[in-house]
Amino acid sequence: MSKSRPSRFAIVLSAFVFPGAGQVYQGRWAAAGIFGAAFLLCFVAFLVQAFRIIRVFYSLAFEFDRTDTPEIGLGAAVVWFLLAMLVYGAGLIDTQRAYLRERHRRALQRLEGGDNAV
Repeated sequence: MSKSRPSRFAIVLSAFVFPGAGQVYQGRWAAAGIFGAAFLLCFVAFLVQAFRIIRVFYSLAFEFDRTDTPEIGLGAAVVWFLLAMLVYGAGLIDTQRAYLRERHRRALQRLEGGDNAV
């Protein structure tokens, strides 16, 4: 983090922009890469499953001579969605904890008289 006072802006970035953006703002590149890549992987896998479901739905709607019922695969889409939300939540918690650690570290420095920043 920079020499200035720790900011909650990192938490806002992780919540509203993309998981990992808050870690980038905090200068934690490895954590940013892990959370960003994990979320992107889970979200893309969810989208692939969602498009498969949509394709099956439309094939049922426009193929009138079909006698079999195709497998929809809703379970896989739910699993990938839940994994994406788990990574999203873990990224928010990680950003918040890093913010609190930095704030605590600066408070200890102020108590010891090593830093005059507020």
